Amino acid sequence: MKVRMRTAGVLIFASAMLGGCMCTPSTPKSVTLRLKNTSRDTLFVDTTDGRLGMVVQRSVGGAWSSFVETPRCACQSCDAICTAGTCSCPEPTTTFIQRVPPDSTFERTWAGVVQTNSVTSCGGFGTETACLQAENAPYNETFNLHLCYALTATLNGVSTDGGAVEGALPTDVGCVDREFRIDDGVAEIGPQRGADCVTDADCKGMGEMCFSGACTASCPANTFPSEAESSVRIAIDDRGFFTTMRDGAKTLYVGSGSVGSATYNTSSLRIFFTRTGMAGETLTATVDLDVPRASQLGPLAVGQRVQVRIVDSSPTARPTSNVGLVIRDETGALLIVADSGLTTPNLAASDLMPFTVTFSGAAVGCRMTACGKEIFKTISFSDGTKTVKLEPGQMENIVNASGTFRAVNVFGGEYGAASPCEPKLIRPYILWRDKPPGG
Repeated sequence: MKVRMRTAGVLIFASAMLGGCMCTPSTPKSVTLRLKNTSRDTLFVDTTDGRLGMVVQRSVGGAWSSFVETPRCACQSCDAICTAGTCSCPEPTTTFIQRVPPDSTFERTWAGVVQTNSVTSCGGFGTETACLQAENAPYNETFNLHLCYALTATLNGVSTDGGAVEGALPTDVGCVDREFRIDDGVAEIGPQRGADCVTDADCKGMGEMCFSGACTASCPANTFPSEAESSVRIAIDDRGFFTTMRDGAKTLYVGSGSVGSATYNTSSLRIFFTRTGMAGETLTATVDLDVPRASQLGPLAVGQRVQVRIVDSSPTARPTSNVGLVIRDETGALLIVADSGLTTPNLAASDLMPFTVTFSGAAVGCRMTACGKEIFKTISFSDGTKTVKLEPGQMENIVNASGTFRAVNVFGGEYGAASPCEPKLIRPYILWRDKPPGG
């Protein structure tokens, strides 16, 4: 019988060992939590609570759940709450952000203690008080290290020693996970380094795009123009020259007459139109076209007969900000097309004939701004025979039987849906006849 008892004891002990019994140890064991940025991008993490964006999670009901590692205030502990009197522990009002450059490493320590929600009696019936009870975590329990980070941040100042500064993260953060056990001693986590690529479809990381053969969520240096210097603004001062119509939220201006004058300045072109009314009166209008370099616009001859069409989609708060302009000669030949291109094009396909203007889906660059990541794309111009694909700020000629035309992708930028700014699509362009046939 004694032999059987001893055998049973050995079997029970062996079964416990093989089954991975998770027992609460008498003393906790700490773990080093390491944030290693092996990506090509600078990361930003919220470290207001000192955790460097790394949160330890425990499996509860089959799902990972975060817990308190250390009471924010000592009086929250079940061992101290009854002697502390009133426990005042307000939430922090300031957020601190840590910048994590590429190839850098940051570490913190988890003591291996889980703070569980509990209650304790501070004397007498009905005096139960909520508190945090410390529990030493089993060394062989599987935990999850959850890291959340952003690729941009609003920082109130610059740290001289590389430490955290006051600031805020955007809403579009990325998160990664890594399972570990306390017995591992170290748990290392970080974003995956961008893979080699040919197109954006090869990139799988959050916010990654393919630039120069490598996936990255950051924006390589580029020479694309700034948004501030790359707008197309068209203002109309109508004194009877145009027939005006409303089309939903748009105002349409249509008129035919002569060019009274065309005055070119560094960044503006003022065109004075004139026509004779039904009673023999002179009807006029002035159109101001502001572009990056107005001197590049092809000449308009005084006395030249023209047909003018303007589509104004500008919101009331931003007059002249979103307008499309088409000028043709009396034969219908295209002279000038300009579109502010905010949110959607103002001009229809029929306004551009015999040209087509299309916007590509492939990014050619980006820039981090206060509104988020601004992505640059190409604009293509085609007369059916020749097509030119232009990056922001680029221009190129298209020569056909109607003359020499110059096309410009003035900007070609857009923001993602998460951006707090409007408009999110900014695609101004210009197309004009620089020289007549044979010119």
